Amino acid sequence: MEIHFNATELGCVEENDALICGAANTGSAEPYHYITIQGFADPEDEDGSGIHFEIDDQINGNYNLLASCSVSRSELRVELTRDVDWYPGLERVVVDCSAIPSEQVDEMIAGLQRLFHDRPADLHVARA
Repeated sequence: MEIHFNATELGCVEENDALICGAANTGSAEPYHYITIQGFADPEDEDGSGIHFEIDDQINGNYNLLASCSVSRSELRVELTRDVDWYPGLERVVVDCSAIPSEQVDEMIAGLQRLFHDRPADLHVARA
């Protein structure tokens, strides 16, 4: 199963030692969806538990849920290691970023590169 939505918001913020990247379709006529991908902002933090992924509610989030991530100027694709409570059978989430300004997509890419610093093979970035 795949969830697809068109992002109206996309970004990364650093707050309380966490780096949080996310996308949502706030204000859209489509059913509401959001995702967050987060981890410790300091790559040297030994207490870090890895990358946390969440979709639509805290109950649908956990560490070791995100298998890989592919990002380009037009799309963010997240492959999961397993499904989540609200979406049995969910394997991937695809976020259309084509309506988002390229500067915001570049910020997301930079944030994801920081989060995946110890898992570079699981982050695929297409610059075109």
